Amino acid sequence: MFYRSCALLLLPLLLVSRVRADWKTEAGYPELVAELGAALPTGAGITVLQTEVTSSGTYLPVTMAVTPSVIGGKTYRALAGVGSASGHAAAVGA
Repeated sequence: MFYRSCALLLLPLLLVSRVRADWKTEAGYPELVAELGAALPTGAGITVLQTEVTSSGTYLPVTMAVTPSVIGGKTYRALAGVGSASGHAAAVGA
């Protein structure tokens, strides 16, 4: 009885996970690529702001001793001062 109940509860999750599309498809990205072709913007040269709440002094996507720092072709400016990297900020900023 227990296994049957578990199976009945898990079945809808399995069905939903199979029909779910990725975010690009849902947002119409393939159609945008088809429409713009080579004129599709890359985002190069765009300034982006990422804010994080500090957790024991760690709030940056990368550890920085000076600001600005160029790491991996990206320029980081620590507006609240230099500090240590946060795993969450690094994942968001990647």
